[in-house]
Amino acid sequence: MSERPVLFLHSMAHALSAMQLYGEGHPARARVVDRSFEKLRELLDEEAPATFSFIDGSVIYGQRTLHDMHAWPWAERLGAQGAQRMEFANDVVRDAFGHFLDDIFRRLSSEARADGPLPVRPGITCGMLRVTGEGDLELSEEFLRTATLPYRLGEETEAVRWLYQRAALQETVPLDEVEAVVRSLAVAVRSEGEILIPLLDLQTHDDYSTMHAINVAVLAMTLAESLGMGSKDIRAFGTAGLLHDIGMSRVPQKVLKKRKLSQADRQVVQQHPEEGARLLLRRDAEFELAAIAAYEHHGRPDGHGYPGLRYSRDFHYVSKVISVCDAYDALRTPRSYRPAWEPAEALRYIEQGAGSIFDTGVASTFVSFMRRMDGQVVLIGPDGLVLAREQGQGTAPGNGAASDVELPESPASA
Repeated sequence: MSERPVLFLHSMAHALSAMQLYGEGHPARARVVDRSFEKLRELLDEEAPATFSFIDGSVIYGQRTLHDMHAWPWAERLGAQGAQRMEFANDVVRDAFGHFLDDIFRRLSSEARADGPLPVRPGITCGMLRVTGEGDLELSEEFLRTATLPYRLGEETEAVRWLYQRAALQETVPLDEVEAVVRSLAVAVRSEGEILIPLLDLQTHDDYSTMHAINVAVLAMTLAESLGMGSKDIRAFGTAGLLHDIGMSRVPQKVLKKRKLSQADRQVVQQHPEEGARLLLRRDAEFELAAIAAYEHHGRPDGHGYPGLRYSRDFHYVSKVISVCDAYDALRTPRSYRPAWEPAEALRYIEQGAGSIFDTGVASTFVSFMRRMDGQVVLIGPDGLVLAREQGQGTAPGNGAASDVELPESPASA
């Protein structure tokens, strides 16, 4: 990762410190603010928007923890002044940034109360993170009211892409980054007081693994929330969904890009549940449930799934949920070798596969839930733009199309 996020934070802290020495209008005060804004512009030229969160002594940029900034003293100070999360848009100007620093400095100097939201400045969104009853973190209402794109998943996409690349190259999965992504997805799911299902719309086939991981996590979390589960369990479902295909990072790209797999290729692909479970168990005990789901999500009640079992046994409930969410998103996503299925078509396939391909109870629950959520599926395109609310979950096709089609065998969908 670039050093620019760290350099900007240090420059901002330096500017706030200098304000204690130089009064308003002093040239030295203006110069340090100018330098800090220059660092911000350099950061925004590299990646926009720039988002920082300060959580329990950790500094998070986008969805990545800045380990070099752990226990940074200014994180607590900024949070105490109403800035636990700061987002700078690409169009922020120097005057707005200067006023923002003035607002924080006045609070640090006890010239203003720190129990309300900071003034709104163009190009800057700032607010508190709210702790729920089970220790989950959400954006405060003040932040959500000023955020321009509550469904934006651009940062999450970049973070997950980086996670899968790291898994492929270093065989490690960083816990902090996974937790940050899952917490952020939980905010998106609960956006504006209603349960939404924000799904990424695939733009390039090379991005399938990233998009699919996020979509399966979102589907699993929304289903868990609809069942009345607590925040901790919802996050566990999200983590399992996000990492269920992490073993695919170990499959050679030349195999993933093939339109048709040979028997040897298929054997390589079918090793990804074991590879994923091994990778997750190697990293952290916190990934134990995700490892189970990674290993079992291609298991089937009729025994025809993979990896093969030496004896018949029931699968973990999380694995059953991930299996259904995995299949649904795979079917509704266009691939290089087939067009996307309509949502109702995919639901009908899951319905008809209950008891053989999918657990009967989970399949029925998922299908009923998705039909109730018709119109609540938000499609998100490039740059985090909301494309549309997807319709069509509520009714099944009348021509029986799905009943005669077998789930496609492919490197990353089934």
